[in-house]
Amino acid sequence: MQSSTQEPRALPQNSARFSSDWISARFWKDRTTGQLTIAADGQLWNLEPEQPELLDKVLDPATVNDAEFNAHLKILLVPRAHEIAGTSFFRLRHP
Repeated sequence: MQSSTQEPRALPQNSARFSSDWISARFWKDRTTGQLTIAADGQLWNLEPEQPELLDKVLDPATVNDAEFNAHLKILLVPRAHEIAGTSFFRLRHP
């Protein structure tokens, strides 16, 4: 009997191992539509925050912002945002 072994495949850095993993992301807000574009794990998501006024307190609309993103739960984690907005977790939805 011949056995076949495969070399383990390395995941790209910051890649989700499971559908509910948190992945490093970059995001920016479209000033005209209010939608967020989230770039993570080689994909783009166009979503809108459920509470845009909270997220607006912590993001700089002129730049790309760093965060952690859970695509399965549609939650954006913005480090240290709780210091300004009272939370670091922002629920998102499809427009």
